[in-house]
Amino acid sequence: MNPIFLDTNAYTAYKRGDPEALAIVQQAPALSTNAVVLGELFAGFASGTRDAANRHELDQFFAVANAAVLFVDRGTAELDSSIYMQHSQVCPARQAGHTRPTDARGAARLTVCRPTCRVEV
Repeated sequence: MNPIFLDTNAYTAYKRGDPEALAIVQQAPALSTNAVVLGELFAGFASGTRDAANRHELDQFFAVANAAVLFVDRGTAELDSSIYMQHSQVCPARQAGHTRPTDARGAARLTVCRPTCRVEV
């Protein structure tokens, strides 16, 4: 199995006990995320009633998983553009003028970011 990038939806599914998410996370040889995802999670935590508890659970999860934070740089942006253009050429919804980005595009672009440090949230 390849290393797994956790986006906001994947972490949320894992925390909610989704069987597929649990299995993937438990079997992953390595986990990673990036600051954008952490920001989304922190915003969600802050808008709820369990901000401190959720942050603590996230800290514990990443400490146990020894997950990496991936750096998003210009190279990632260039790759994102390339994926976007490829997706535009093959996606019927994009050809019909719909501009909403897809989760698959986001997942594809973020899995190629470079690891730069271990997470310390």
